[in-house]
Amino acid sequence: MVLIETDTIERIQVLFTFLVEICRIGMGCFTSVFVSHMCEQKECTFMESIFPSDFVAIFTILINLMSFLILLSLFIFELCRENWLISNFDKDTGKPETYLSTHIHSNLHTVLNGWNRTYWIIATTTLVMFIINTVVNGIFLSFRYSSFSTFTAYGSFTVLLFQKIYYTLYIANIGKHSVCALSAFMTLPHVFNIIDKDRDTGKTNDASISKNKVTPLHS
Repeated sequence: MVLIETDTIERIQVLFTFLVEICRIGMGCFTSVFVSHMCEQKECTFMESIFPSDFVAIFTILINLMSFLILLSLFIFELCRENWLISNFDKDTGKPETYLSTHIHSNLHTVLNGWNRTYWIIATTTLVMFIINTVVNGIFLSFRYSSFSTFTAYGSFTVLLFQKIYYTLYIANIGKHSVCALSAFMTLPHVFNIIDKDRDTGKTNDASISKNKVTPLHS
């Protein structure tokens, strides 16, 4: 019963974080909408920013939309990965963070490796799209800024989004190069270092694990 309650609490925390992140990526991707700028001789209204009439603004909005959809896909994948981690692993503060690497079942190791490698590919793709979107937005706003606040707001939204992407790449890179079930949603670093008791059959995969590099998160 305790395990079920713990899993439920973790899922609520993940869902709340997910909703907050959706708001962040929306504002971070659509800086051509949420950052004040000029439309001809006056400042654009919100509706004019969403439904622009000139080609450059329309192109910028489309790039924003592509970036948002890729980031949304990343977050949905993270949500699915997190749910799988919560269902199959737990955290035991009495054991080292690398404990899982020598006690994971062969089937769980294969699936975890698949999740982590796919996560790294999606995260890398997201970074590329983020760079493209940042450049396009920067060029667009540099020609249509209304005041210095345009640049400060643009910089703030971009940095907030970059922090999330950087953390995502950090988590994905660790998972790609080591046997590690690291949460991407918990506020503090959260390592699932033991198998959930409901999943633990007592069988490990020593042969395959020995070929993988095990990287502690904290030295």
